[in-house]
Amino acid sequence: MKRIAATALAVQLMVVAAWVGGHAALGAFAARILFRDLPRSVAASTMTTVFREFDGLVAVAITLLLLAMLLRLLLRRTIAWRGSDWIATAAATALSLVGIIELTLVHPAIEQAFRAGDTLSPHFIALHRASERLGHIELLLMLLLFTSVAVRQSKDVQVGPPGHDRPLGV
Repeated sequence: MKRIAATALAVQLMVVAAWVGGHAALGAFAARILFRDLPRSVAASTMTTVFREFDGLVAVAITLLLLAMLLRLLLRRTIAWRGSDWIATAAATALSLVGIIELTLVHPAIEQAFRAGDTLSPHFIALHRASERLGHIELLLMLLLFTSVAVRQSKDVQVGPPGHDRPLGV
């Protein structure tokens, strides 16, 4: 059961890293460079397509994150469940909710405004700002999730004489 729980945790961390890291890279680097180097209409069309495609990865990531989290919750009686596990679960849940809001509300509204040629209006700017803020929240929740896992792992290490540190139960 411990190996299954560990695998579920690894899946959680992997999909969050791919999703949130990918979003950060697309927003911080790809979009900035495209809008700097290409005509606005080409950059906007390209990034709309890229983000639409990336949303498919986000949907899969959310699904896997929730399934792995559910599996870990079901196994919590077979592993030493700690406060940091509850924090990780809360962070994963909040991150999933942020992703669902992005996929169902914000991203479709941005794409609809783009298709209508409404990319310079206050409405579009507000949507874009909301998307950026949700991206920042993703990063903070990822940090909370990863930190809670690191705290849990540090508590599972039995410290002995130099060179003899080993995880408990191994």
